[in-house]
Amino acid sequence: MSTTVPASIPATGTWKIDRVHSSASFKVGHHVVATFRGHFHEVSGALEDGILSGSVHTETIDVGTLPVFKEHLLGADWFDIANHKTLSFRSTDLHAHGDRLHAAGELTIKGVTKPVEISGSVRGPVPVPNRDGSSSERVGVDLTTTVNRREFGIIGEGGAADEVTIEVSLELVAQ
Repeated sequence: MSTTVPASIPATGTWKIDRVHSSASFKVGHHVVATFRGHFHEVSGALEDGILSGSVHTETIDVGTLPVFKEHLLGADWFDIANHKTLSFRSTDLHAHGDRLHAAGELTIKGVTKPVEISGSVRGPVPVPNRDGSSSERVGVDLTTTVNRREFGIIGEGGAADEVTIEVSLELVAQ
């Protein structure tokens, strides 16, 4: 049995990102033959009056390998954590057509801000039961975009392709 969930993006009010049920990740070609994936563990932000904004703390990157590799990615040629602690996004246009979502906005990586187009899907808003017996109104959003890492000053070598796909899954909670 499948359940149909209504789909719309709230144009008013404040909807905070549920940090426990939200994620941000990336994937990039490696040596032409493989796909390398990484994740960030701290996603924060909100949808406020139709504007979606969020950030991740660069130091929370998880690449699932040796600690020395994570240190390498946090260095100056990659994410440069000494000077840039977060990656962030802020929408300038956000609209849904059925369950499809489109966002235009500004992505900032390593202190460089560039316009991006993002597409994805939306589910909700729907009331969701909480553990204490109350309920909260929630919206689910999945977004994907592809950027050229070199345009953001990420110049590190090591077999990584220039095109990087960023994927974000958000659970937003009405405040």
